[in-house]
Amino acid sequence: MVVHQIDIYPDATLEDGIKRSDNDEYDPEYRYYRYTGSSSSFNLSALLYNGKLLPGIPPYIITIENIVTYFKGDKILLIQILASGIGSLYRLNQDVDEDVDKVTFAEFTPRNAHILHDKELGAVLKNITEHGGFNFPELYKRNRSTALQIVGYLDLVFDLERVSLGSNPTIYPSEISKRKIVIKEDKILNGSFKKASHTLVHESFQIKGIKLPNGEYMKVKGGLPTGVFEEFNVYYRDADHTNPLLVELLEFHANDEHVQIAWHLTKNANGKWDLRKICSVIDEATELVQVLQNIVTHNRLLVDKISDESLRTKLGDIRDGLSVDVTQIRGSTGVIQYYSFDGVSIPYKKCKDAVQGYFLVRHATIPHFTLKKIKVAETKELTKDELPPFGTLFGRLNAYYIDYASNNPVLIELECLDHSALEDSPNLVYYYSRNDGDRWMGYRLEIKAYVENNRLKFPDKDALISHIKENGNKIVFEDLKGKLTGKLTKYPSQMNNKREQEDVVKEADEKAEERTSTGSMQNSKHNIQSGESGTIEYGVGVTFGILAICVGIYLLFPSIKRLAHDYSIQKLMYRRYV
Repeated sequence: MVVHQIDIYPDATLEDGIKRSDNDEYDPEYRYYRYTGSSSSFNLSALLYNGKLLPGIPPYIITIENIVTYFKGDKILLIQILASGIGSLYRLNQDVDEDVDKVTFAEFTPRNAHILHDKELGAVLKNITEHGGFNFPELYKRNRSTALQIVGYLDLVFDLERVSLGSNPTIYPSEISKRKIVIKEDKILNGSFKKASHTLVHESFQIKGIKLPNGEYMKVKGGLPTGVFEEFNVYYRDADHTNPLLVELLEFHANDEHVQIAWHLTKNANGKWDLRKICSVIDEATELVQVLQNIVTHNRLLVDKISDESLRTKLGDIRDGLSVDVTQIRGSTGVIQYYSFDGVSIPYKKCKDAVQGYFLVRHATIPHFTLKKIKVAETKELTKDELPPFGTLFGRLNAYYIDYASNNPVLIELECLDHSALEDSPNLVYYYSRNDGDRWMGYRLEIKAYVENNRLKFPDKDALISHIKENGNKIVFEDLKGKLTGKLTKYPSQMNNKREQEDVVKEADEKAEERTSTGSMQNSKHNIQSGESGTIEYGVGVTFGILAICVGIYLLFPSIKRLAHDYSIQKLMYRRYV
């Protein structure tokens, strides 16, 4: 199966099998580019813009017929993906002044596979141009028929003009869907601050706008977050509802194996609202009040002015990816703990049960994340040249250790989050194996799963762990690839070629040293320090539990079940690693 990545920057060089045509006759105000394959359809795994990945577009490998991008000048406004069996997927730029790879594109899938006709498309493009980014509430006001074509059941606009009066909750209908929202207020820190929760009983939502107390709609730098949420909270100083200090969005939380992801929106000095994505639990009574007081003092959030170092790391923004340190594994087993690395508090869990004699630590225990780097030893990090393309979504980062007394893993396992909509498409898992000292080799495994007793089974994963157990905690590539049902390749190839060349040089130097008896080598690139010492003790191996697949969400939550046809909700349910 040939899978393409397409760079939609107009001057980018395209992969073989993809062609681009441009047309400025649609409308003199706009220019569009159409991307097609050499056959009637092709498989797409990712979109890039001038070499930079656009995260989550598409969310997983899909079969498409074409892609059309719309520009005004050098500003990209809209991406239209015609997906086989799904229809048109629209991704709309929410902030045309922001770098494209920093923008969160609003997601819409019109009902009944409807394709926006020229008049509807023109209304959307005009909306993006006039407001500096897509503004759904304004589109709903001015072009209701077009808005109704793309609005989904979960889509909500929250209204901060609405406040709770007295002790009774206030109920108001959402501006676009008419779903009823209930406001409940609570005091925190002896009444110094107030929290207003805008709730929907047993209902999740996707956010398409926030109406501020002055009647205008919130403009968020880079755009509002996409995804499915379950809580919307607003924090105020005393009873001043005209000046919200912080808006908190909590993502849909499927199970207790993960820390819930929170999004914080706070006003900046330019009148826009900044967005911060965090992966730590902030205590409302002791820590959140420090955040709110910081906003009051500085008239915006200045994290570096917070004196509590632990709180500063909890507020670390993970939108640009996580930095993970697999050498930090202190603490108890069976519970989620945190360590600080690269200015961010990282959740992790030491598993109680061993896996074929190895001890397992799950790092970055959140539902989804991207990666910047992995620290694997005191003097070694895996960075962008060795990791999968930046922006790749992962669901798990597992590290395997000989024992918990040693903080040196022998294997790192990176599971990609989303699987393909294609029935026979494999999941992708990246492995990094320690070879000698701090030398690491990377591998990419296309792995297929099957269901047994309502659980997903991954036989190749078990076979790979057995293999390294039998081969001195290493991957022997030529031997292993013949034992797997999936395709195993070295990744990235240039990294492994370099490692192999260095090994050849090292071997030649060692032989020369023996011949000439000149003493120890001086070349620092051959100075490898081993991180393993002492006696190795093996634990009893048992198979670790596989997380329940998202079909459970489909069965448990009626509001999700009703939306099985919706592409953005299918994205949530199709995830195999929740």
